[in-house]
Amino acid sequence: MTFYAVFKSTKAFLEETDFVEIYNVRYFDKDYKVIITKQCANRCSVIHCIDNHIAWEQVPLFSKLSGRWYGDKLPIFKFEATDSETVIFVVKGRPNGIVGLDDGIFRCADNFNEKYINVMSYRKFKKLCIK
Repeated sequence: MTFYAVFKSTKAFLEETDFVEIYNVRYFDKDYKVIITKQCANRCSVIHCIDNHIAWEQVPLFSKLSGRWYGDKLPIFKFEATDSETVIFVVKGRPNGIVGLDDGIFRCADNFNEKYINVMSYRKFKKLCIK
């Protein structure tokens, strides 16, 4: 079974905030924490992975009318150091970009590593193969 199929059938709801839903999944005797955003990202959204937290920047659609080229960075989740479980952060939708991957504690879906926080889109999450 793929990880997504196991996630859909055996996910255990842990917590919910204003921006994310947190689930716990056990896959091949290893615990995974899956964090999924509630809001869908669009072409005006930029996800920032800075230090130990993730921030969401929503750039104005009509930037000339609003008088600015940047959006407000809204922190959506802060991570605590855990060695017992692997963390997967899933962004719904298609953001304009995810900044800060493969620099610090965050990794992209292509460089999946169980020791780091893995950030990916929902589409990549459905195709995720963990060995």
